[in-house]
Amino acid sequence: SQLVGSLEQEANIYGYNAPVLRNGTSHDEEGNPNAWLMMARYAVAAALPGAPMVYMGQPLGVGNKVDFQYSWQNLTDYWSRSNPQVFEMYRRINTAREQNPALRSTNRFFLTRQRGGGFNEAIFSVARWQDDNILLVFVNLRDQQVDPEIFAVPSNIPVDINLGARYQVRNLVADDPSAALWPNPRTANDIFTNGVHVHFSSPNEVQYLRLERVR
Repeated sequence: SQLVGSLEQEANIYGYNAPVLRNGTSHDEEGNPNAWLMMARYAVAAALPGAPMVYMGQPLGVGNKVDFQYSWQNLTDYWSRSNPQVFEMYRRINTAREQNPALRSTNRFFLTRQRGGGFNEAIFSVARWQDDNILLVFVNLRDQQVDPEIFAVPSNIPVDINLGARYQVRNLVADDPSAALWPNPRTANDIFTNGVHVHFSSPNEVQYLRLERVR
């Protein structure tokens, strides 16, 4: 709720079309050595209008300010203990943003819980769309496991409500981005009525779910 409040205030000040450069932190700040947590912050920035930014050393988990202004610095040690899985996740996020105009559009709707309303404070949740390109983004903001949640999907998302239309979701940043996540395709009415169930299997997990019409 704090993050959404800040983003809404920002939009009121600069306008919803402002090309804002977003970053989870910067090289001038201390105390960000958790590469997976920083990746999750980047996933949030990449799912918003504007442009996401990665500061030098962020995927390496460089948590201290690198004094490059007054002396030469050697990052060999950071590279030697870097996590290639973190680099791969940045690649998947950037590929999803490049290939899906929804993530670069100004259309957004922050998703609340299906039961009881309100935001799940542990999960960043937003719907993004451009024409028929629709993504539901969920990011585990915690460096620990979180409970599953069902999120309400707003009716203003442009899905086909005809009885013959069915939809499936695929996680664009998963190991297999082509894998269908629902046992069976769902109608728009079912999605609006029952919401979308989200389950994370790891801390700081990212899900960029593309809603695709299958028939």
